[in-house]
Amino acid sequence: AQAIARLKFLSIILFHSFISCADLPEMPVYVLIMALACAMAHAEPQACKSASMVQLSAMKTDQVQVVVMIMTAPLSQERRDQFRSALQELTANVKVNDIPVQFVTQFAVGDTYPCYNETEQARARNLLNAESEKYGDIAFLNITDACKPHKLDWHFFNRTGYPWPLSYCDNGKSWHLFQWAHRHYPKAKLVFKQDDDAIVDWRVLLPGMLASAAINQSLDSPESFHRLFLGTQHKLVTVTNPNRTCSEGQLYGFSSDLLSWVGKNTAARVAVEDLEACNWADAFDDAHPTDPVNRHGIVPGLTATAEWEALVHPVKEESLFTTCMRDKVHGCNVDMQLLAEVAENGTLSLPTTTVHWQLSS
Repeated sequence: AQAIARLKFLSIILFHSFISCADLPEMPVYVLIMALACAMAHAEPQACKSASMVQLSAMKTDQVQVVVMIMTAPLSQERRDQFRSALQELTANVKVNDIPVQFVTQFAVGDTYPCYNETEQARARNLLNAESEKYGDIAFLNITDACKPHKLDWHFFNRTGYPWPLSYCDNGKSWHLFQWAHRHYPKAKLVFKQDDDAIVDWRVLLPGMLASAAINQSLDSPESFHRLFLGTQHKLVTVTNPNRTCSEGQLYGFSSDLLSWVGKNTAARVAVEDLEACNWADAFDDAHPTDPVNRHGIVPGLTATAEWEALVHPVKEESLFTTCMRDKVHGCNVDMQLLAEVAENGTLSLPTTTVHWQLSS
């Protein structure tokens, strides 16, 4: 009975999704076999749904695949569930030059948790494995997670006056999640890292970033997506080094060619992760002085009067996340850091301002 149910599930995938009967003769045999094997192997067929649809959809030439890796903590299932309920709306009907965008979202977590006690470690693994079986959207990275880094070059802080403590650094998780995505989704043209306390309206932000990037190069087709660094402008870098363009950490992304170069020429390390990503782009520029990274897709962040009001951060509380997503009449109010300020003694600060944010229908 279970085998029959799984076969029926496979039929649903093939005949009631984006794949029409006319498409089937063009589908490579290995793709169909892979979907069948997944459906037969899992105790819960739902776990195959995401992966099967992604792989089958990627074979269609009239889509551009964009991978979004949401950085999340091992035990943050409630927040992941909130994203799962919101992503369909946030990614609906996005097109690039009239080509539909196929978004693939994965939640990035490490696979070992040394800062938990043995009971907590076992509980985290069991819960994550069950969640992965159910949804098929957990990216297990071969790193430790849920720990704060213990060492950092403190000369960096002394030199820049960076106002945040060690807790704002990671152990290379961002490097690993980008490389995981590049390995598992080789057809993807763009890969983004997103914080799990950021809400992104991809319907507005992705076309806006690419339109800005197109000022510097032709992006008339997905095949032309090369040397792209996308995101929102880093406020601290803007005031400390106006000649350098970096993205803030709540959301940034790269084209696949850059990720390939980063994987071969850099390594994961403990660092302030958004500035470390900017270091990757700087290193690429040093190695390719006549063909540098296109950073024009790093757009202004959300301000009280900005045109790029497609991202809100930080949205920490679950109730606030729900309000921001569901209340299309009144929106939500979020305490955000809009501008960096430099004091007379040279120290930096990021004062917070309450911003009204409303998701468009």
